Amino acid sequence: MLGIFFDGVVKAKGVGIEAILISPIGQHYPAIARLQFFYTNNTTEYKACIMGMNIAFDLDIHGDLIQAPPSELHPISAPWSFVASGMDVIGLIKPKASNGHRFVLVTIDYFTKWVEAVTFNAVTKKAVPFDEGANGVVEAANKKIKKILRKMIQDSRQLHEKFPFALLGYCTTMCTLVGATPYLLVYGTEAVIPAEAEIPSLRIIIEVKIEDDEWVKTRLEQLIMIDEKRMAAVCHRQLYQQRMARAYNKKVRPRKLELGKVVLRQILPHHEEAKRKFVPN
Repeated sequence: MLGIFFDGVVKAKGVGIEAILISPIGQHYPAIARLQFFYTNNTTEYKACIMGMNIAFDLDIHGDLIQAPPSELHPISAPWSFVASGMDVIGLIKPKASNGHRFVLVTIDYFTKWVEAVTFNAVTKKAVPFDEGANGVVEAANKKIKKILRKMIQDSRQLHEKFPFALLGYCTTMCTLVGATPYLLVYGTEAVIPAEAEIPSLRIIIEVKIEDDEWVKTRLEQLIMIDEKRMAAVCHRQLYQQRMARAYNKKVRPRKLELGKVVLRQILPHHEEAKRKFVPN
């Protein structure tokens, strides 16, 4: 954070003010001025404070304004299912899983939010290309998957056995962006979760009583309606993104950085994660 120290002096020979700007890394920017008119002590201090602020603006000193983004948000979305996807890696996992793997390769479809993941012993940069826009979407999915795994396992060695169940939980959970579950947008119907098999729900009871031919007919109708469900998800996504963009753009404070402007830079020390990835909170 930029610091400003200022003061004013009133004497018989005249009135003077001074201000010093101090950057987070200790650099000093002093300034002294003499006022042409006589002022009281309080007024000179106000003048000194104003001079220090003007110096900061004249230098175009910009700090980190986390709550004030510099540009408006322009959300984008995939046109249809399985047209575009992103890829990212979870790892290095310590201790390694029971099968000896230390990395999880995760890929997600932009439209349906369907996730597929595979564990590996080693992953290279050549095998997993980096895409800044894509990885932002995948990293959001990674956070949810790790959150599910933290509730299921006590140690990362159990990752190999529990990971398929975590993916099932993710794909059968409602996604706020599209207003549906990834499973519904891919298969046209909701998944039968293990709880429904143990305690039959109404749809399970109905499907058990119908004949095979009637079940096949019902399933074909669901597949025919899948495009309509995906179009509803497109409309839901667009409305959600519009609301999100309006809320985001209200906080925008445009600022343009050009060659020659002074920018405060603070390099924070690297702190390694104290907890492992799948340690319970």
